[in-house]
Amino acid sequence: MDTDNLKEMAVFAPVNTFLTKWCVYECYSKADALNPAYMGVCRLTEVFSFPDAQANTAWREMFRDNPASLMMIKIKYVAATEVDCINARRAFVMQNPPPCNMRGRPTRSRIVCDQTGQEWKTIVEAADAIKSSPSNLSNHINRKPGFKSVKGYTFTRQER
Repeated sequence: MDTDNLKEMAVFAPVNTFLTKWCVYECYSKADALNPAYMGVCRLTEVFSFPDAQANTAWREMFRDNPASLMMIKIKYVAATEVDCINARRAFVMQNPPPCNMRGRPTRSRIVCDQTGQEWKTIVEAADAIKSSPSNLSNHINRKPGFKSVKGYTFTRQER
């Protein structure tokens, strides 16, 4: 993807349009407001909850675990699909690698049933226990539309 032709812009559109879009966003620390510390991909409506960044250990150390740190967010790219945004982020990261993307790693987590409190190490184990498919459980945990529960249960992913 040629990122030289991608420009930041403001867009006016019906609200429903924004509800379905994906974005590439950048997190900047006040200490270095010129270079992004992290570049993530999420639904445009979830950008201020940082769903992918919170799973990154370096991002958590820099921002979430340090309440005094100040952060600036910039939407870098918006597209209709997650794949388009992942490809755009890959191109951006190759040009100017943010430190959290280079050092951070996903955390270990567990799957917890909200109703019973039962815990599993993986989505596959949890899905087997309730006789469901791992993809249904994954879609539910990642809050995909149409997956409010699985077999009548709700689940969350928690850090170990």
